[in-house]
Amino acid sequence: MNGDKTIVAIFTAEVGILDITIVGQGTVAKNPDLATYPYGTEVTLTATPDPGWVVSEWSVSGCDGTTCTVIMYGDQSVIVTFTEYTEYTPDHHAGSRWDNNS
Repeated sequence: MNGDKTIVAIFTAEVGILDITIVGQGTVAKNPDLATYPYGTEVTLTATPDPGWVVSEWSVSGCDGTTCTVIMYGDQSVIVTFTEYTEYTPDHHAGSRWDNNS
């Protein structure tokens, strides 16, 4: 090799896209909320069910309740399932000794 040489290196950060799918009625907030995430970024997901609904399932292992943390390494998909909440109130008098119709 004769003389000075110039070498140019171009580095690009590896990034991933986080796709959130919602089943049922509610919302999911991402923090940070970015279009793409550099590898290793921790993203906190917070699920907020609509009135009368509860968070019943996350597709990511280790997540439960209303929050989940995802560490980005490539594209990832998360499914959050909200289930309608029905409060059951038993009829304490039906069929009891207090029920005059028995």
